[in-house]
Amino acid sequence: MDIRFYRDADGSTKYEVGDRKRYAALGMWLSWDVDLSFTACLDALRAVDDAASGRDADAGFEGNEFDIAMNSREAVFRNLHADQVPPSTYPIAEVRSATEAFWRFLLTVPANPNVTYEYRPDLPPHLASLLKWEEYWKRPHPYRGRIEGIPATGPA
Repeated sequence: MDIRFYRDADGSTKYEVGDRKRYAALGMWLSWDVDLSFTACLDALRAVDDAASGRDADAGFEGNEFDIAMNSREAVFRNLHADQVPPSTYPIAEVRSATEAFWRFLLTVPANPNVTYEYRPDLPPHLASLLKWEEYWKRPHPYRGRIEGIPATGPA
């Protein structure tokens, strides 16, 4: 599965994937529920990593559109607003790959000049979000040093 994220002329987050029908829930989850939030993407990366590693047998993610149950093999996406739509199931490796691709996409989106960042305004938004995430969860993010934008150490 090769998925690509981008912003359209209106600034909406969109995705392209070869089999759009099969990967609709995965693409919509990242572009709608996670959207342009570094914090939400850090939560998504944590959930995927905790599930894939077996650290959390009940890992998951609940957003505005999807409730996702994850384990070391798969992720099951249930649409919160369409009971008649059957759940979509993906191998956890595909969910990991797509979530990492979304993080990389977020790093390319310029910070909104009309937003005042209150938590660590001295840092780029992704690093401020990382520190805030770690402060809240009282643990280092599991992606520390494993993906661009999440350094192994720092900032202080």
